[in-house]
Amino acid sequence: MIQRKPAAPQPAQAPQRSTPASAPAGGASTRLPAWSAVRPGLLRVLPASDPAEQQARQVATEVTSGSGLARFQPASAAAVALARDEKPPEPQSGTKPAAPAKEPEVGFGSPAVPWLILKPLVLKFPSRWKAAAELSAGKLGKEDQELYYNTTVALHNLLYAGMITQMSAYKPDWSKALETAEGLSGVTSTYLKLGSFAIQKDIEKYLGEDAVPIYKENLGWLILYGLFLQGGLVGLNAALEKDLDFTTLVTPAVKKWTEAPAGFGRPFQLGNTLDPRWSQYPFWTSPSGFESGITGFEDPTKPYTFKMKLGVNVASLADLYPEKEEDKKKYKGFELYPYFSLSHAWSKEGGPPPEFKNVWLAGLFFGGEGIYTLVEGGQKQKADETVAETYLRSGLVLRNLGALSLGQFTQEYSLTPGGDLRTRLNAAASVRIVDNKTWQSSFGLGVGGLLPGAGKPGSVDLGGDLSLYHKTYRPGTTEPFKTGASLGTTWRGQEPFDPQQGRLFSVGGKLSVLDLLIFSAEYHRIQQEGPTSGQPTQDFRFMLFPGPGIFRW
Repeated sequence: MIQRKPAAPQPAQAPQRSTPASAPAGGASTRLPAWSAVRPGLLRVLPASDPAEQQARQVATEVTSGSGLARFQPASAAAVALARDEKPPEPQSGTKPAAPAKEPEVGFGSPAVPWLILKPLVLKFPSRWKAAAELSAGKLGKEDQELYYNTTVALHNLLYAGMITQMSAYKPDWSKALETAEGLSGVTSTYLKLGSFAIQKDIEKYLGEDAVPIYKENLGWLILYGLFLQGGLVGLNAALEKDLDFTTLVTPAVKKWTEAPAGFGRPFQLGNTLDPRWSQYPFWTSPSGFESGITGFEDPTKPYTFKMKLGVNVASLADLYPEKEEDKKKYKGFELYPYFSLSHAWSKEGGPPPEFKNVWLAGLFFGGEGIYTLVEGGQKQKADETVAETYLRSGLVLRNLGALSLGQFTQEYSLTPGGDLRTRLNAAASVRIVDNKTWQSSFGLGVGGLLPGAGKPGSVDLGGDLSLYHKTYRPGTTEPFKTGASLGTTWRGQEPFDPQQGRLFSVGGKLSVLDLLIFSAEYHRIQQEGPTSGQPTQDFRFMLFPGPGIFRW
């Protein structure tokens, strides 16, 4: 017997009085959808004892005898026979396909926009906690696993930050200590991670993705409310004589469209050091994101300084990036990223003038098909507005070309009035050695050289990293559990164009055991010429915390 995929059950109707030419005798009409027609290769002959075969014979008897309208009932065997190869119904000719969802229009919107944003978080808050309480450890979804892991490490960040403010010889403030802890663990935005656990929803993901249509439809009111709230925070900080941050609320919301593309920064530099003498060269801090504020309120010895940086990720604005984070790392399509940073300082009443009154940097990162170009330039001005230094940089960046995950070749120039033009050449490459079901390994190396000139010596900077992980799988899980280590090191000068300054040796790494336990450590040694200003010359720190696999085990 030839078996066809049964049609969906239809309500009983009275038999038709007129019999079309194509209808079987008896006037019963057994119309099947066009998509359910039997195609070659989908026929299956069933034995006479099979229930589906017996039902088919009964239906055929009803049709030929005219006993009424033949009604097909779903049969599991019949459905399985065709469903594996059958395609879903296609729209019939002359019918219009369903229209795609309309992109929300940018408008002034409703004054209730704060409630529109908070509504999905507040109204479903009890149900999310109830669902979380009913979940067993073995039923945690991927989002739940990420939520609980980030919360666990965020608590470790707070604990470590409190320890380092008391135990470190550098005596950093709380914000710097927390930044150092985040550098060790790799989990940033500690407070947002804890807030996400409190409401059982990823706040960063919600603000950066899910709430975007609400932003667009109510942009006008959102800007007004944002200015009002941000102004209140700035006023509170000013009353407490704290540094002012003008973009506290804006930065997380626009991170998706302002964050720099992969390969934009300087590779193989371990900058997580508490020593204030390092990472001070302004042109080596490439702008990424959107930040603005005024510093100098907390430290009476420093001048007031207004700072602002902004980058615009055009590829992200155009929704060109893949949705999955793993796929984003492999993206090598179109990129366009203009950026700039500005710093303006002025002296306090009765205080000395600032060393540099204005410092600015502007540049452009663009390209496609894995090949990109970088050009940027900046300038420093003294308190009397004379030029102290002019800086230029250009280069070629390669990304995700076969086994080459990153290649960077740049040249830098520094010109000081009355001085000589100093030149640096830099090259860096990172290669995926192996990445299969069992092993994952990569190797990277970077070299930078300051060329000698006008009787002044040159210098060499080195950096690199190495990682090796073995992947283990458990029944019922698709993501592997990794065991292995990663190690990175840097040997560089304090000032990239002045080899007479001190040098810094840094080494850091992570050891993972089945993604269940992670040990992270860093060591920094400073070789400083001349007085050290009472600062220590060595710094060692470590952190032990659970890995992401603990919620997947």
